[in-house]
Amino acid sequence: MSDELKLKIIQELAKNGLKIKNFVMEMNGDINNYEHASKEEKTKVTDEQIARAIISITGEKKPLNEKQLFLGVICVLLSKYGWSGKWATCCTKINSLPMNEMFEKKCDYNSIKVLTAYKFASVDYKDWENYEPSDFERAIFKKCKSVADAFEEAINMQDKD
Repeated sequence: MSDELKLKIIQELAKNGLKIKNFVMEMNGDINNYEHASKEEKTKVTDEQIARAIISITGEKKPLNEKQLFLGVICVLLSKYGWSGKWATCCTKINSLPMNEMFEKKCDYNSIKVLTAYKFASVDYKDWENYEPSDFERAIFKKCKSVADAFEEAINMQDKD
């Protein structure tokens, strides 16, 4: 079998995402190793639901009022919805969601990359409820957690509509 034919087969299989053991080829071509991921299935959510949730929590007097706080949204997407573990990739994907022109703030990797070095950024969002931040990171953790919780609640509210 030629390399070209193999590539066509892989592309066809990957249109809806392809999972082989611990590796997942995402629709955008990213290949991720979920060796340490939990065995539970990730919750399914549409791009439109994600976009509507972001729109509902973004604004001057809403939780997502600073670009760097997109870290909270991304942590939920990584933990609960199976998104890629690459911060820049997540920002790009968020900014290409349907209705992104309605986002009052855009996800900017340069704004969140400093926060990715904080310990809480490497802790699964599901464990944030019991996470005890250091004094150094407490203020930003509280903001990111507030955004993450509001985002998750906004998605859950859509399920009830």
